[in-house]
Amino acid sequence: MGKIVTVANNKGGVAKTTTVLALAQAWSDKGLQILAVDLDSQGNLTTLLSPIESDKHPRTIREALVERKDLPIEEINENLHLVPATLSLSNIENEITQFYRESVLKKLLDGVKDNYDIIIIDCPPALGLLTFSALIASQALVMPVMADSLSYAGMTMVAELASRVTEYNPELKLKGVVVTKFKSDKISNFYLKTIREQTGPAFVETVVHEATKIKQATAMKENIYSFDPTGRATQDYSQVADILEDRILG
Repeated sequence: MGKIVTVANNKGGVAKTTTVLALAQAWSDKGLQILAVDLDSQGNLTTLLSPIESDKHPRTIREALVERKDLPIEEINENLHLVPATLSLSNIENEITQFYRESVLKKLLDGVKDNYDIIIIDCPPALGLLTFSALIASQALVMPVMADSLSYAGMTMVAELASRVTEYNPELKLKGVVVTKFKSDKISNFYLKTIREQTGPAFVETVVHEATKIKQATAMKENIYSFDPTGRATQDYSQVADILEDRILG
């Protein structure tokens, strides 16, 4: 039975989608069966993974949530599949008005999770229905965070929401706090120390360093592990993926 992982931070710009992409690619490259679910109306994960133009997807996660059936799963390669999202998802809170609407995603994912080792969800940078629904559906939470005050605050807000969600989903556990876009200076080192102390065993000691090559790879829709295999940030993400795999599947 596959594990469902939510990746979330209330602050945008913390490399959340880049982290989802890097983890999905690392795990699928190792032969794990991965389903990446784009739950962000910006659709950046979809843009980066899918060869289909954003307005050409026959169905997206929005239709599945509204209709409560049939996740639209696209094959990216033999080990990596995608549930796409587009801007049409932006009005979803007004479109799903039924009781227990937070459980719709869980039911959809439960129907396919036996086909995958890991289902990884890219959440929007907000604490609304979509992020809440992802946490209800998941066994694991991973929080990317930059070593600064704003993204630290965003991480804290997600952690507080997750603690409330455990009343409804006691399986949910914080499995990883990943520091991204790290560049050592006095302020970053202060927040790195603070994040490590505050998150305890969930903290991932391997930090992901700031790297132009990561930006270039995503801009060109390239797998970072083949685009810059010896790069520092690539190696960081590879180590993070190994650590999180052990924590999630171990």
